[in-house]
Amino acid sequence: MKRNIKLLVCLLLLCSVAGCTAELPEGASLSSAVEDVFSETEDALAPEAEETTPETDVPSTVSKEGGVVLIYNGEVAAEGCPEALATVAERMGLDVAYFDSADALSEQLSNAALCMIGGTEDDLDPLVSQFTPELQAQLQGWIESGGGFLGICGGAYIGSKGWQEDGGFVDMLNLAPVETEEYLSDPDPRIISVDWNGEQRAIYYAYGPAFRTDGVPSVEIIATYDDGRTAALDYSRGDGHVVLCGPHPEADETWLEDDPAPLNADQWEDTSDLIQELFERLL
Repeated sequence: MKRNIKLLVCLLLLCSVAGCTAELPEGASLSSAVEDVFSETEDALAPEAEETTPETDVPSTVSKEGGVVLIYNGEVAAEGCPEALATVAERMGLDVAYFDSADALSEQLSNAALCMIGGTEDDLDPLVSQFTPELQAQLQGWIESGGGFLGICGGAYIGSKGWQEDGGFVDMLNLAPVETEEYLSDPDPRIISVDWNGEQRAIYYAYGPAFRTDGVPSVEIIATYDDGRTAALDYSRGDGHVVLCGPHPEADETWLEDDPAPLNADQWEDTSDLIQELFERLL
């Protein structure tokens, strides 16, 4: 019924436009001419297709369920440090995957719940220089979407804003906007005492940083050195967290066997509960 009405309207329009006197093309019928006008009218009146926004493969939020723990094991990773973090993760029932470069990290972040950089060699540049502004922004955005980053010792230097040297400021990844400085100038490893949430704990230390946290918002101080400077912190970034720790709570008794004096190995105590606490802060 509605179609017949439309045909009638189109017929009237056709007659009006042609003055009801124009001849039809040879071989054409009035009904076919009307159908043509009807088809053109429907096309003109058809609603325009809505524009759609292309989907991206960047998640709006990071899912902790089923996500893997990414652990750096590339060129500047110190011997045994990636494996120590992996042992903790597996003990907590978490799946582990390694990345050996910034590009590899970029490719794996979408499936990650946590990202970790542990102890490193002294020269951090081979890793830090791989982070283009785009990759750095990707990691920062991943954290803000709910990801968790853990940096220990060298990894804590990398996750910080950077530090001041005589030649100027040395920029790091700025995952947490805190500056770093050396706690002890002697690079030899040793057992030191820190105040960890109000409790004195003996912990393995190997030239890790102290953090300048004064005036930095959204920072929770977890541990302090004996001079009162920050030894470990939890920084809230968007929906995620950045935990930076100068000493090595992931160290176990095997670390005491190969290190030179003055290690004070007899003062070491098990700190597996401390490293587990840092993991849990990020989950």
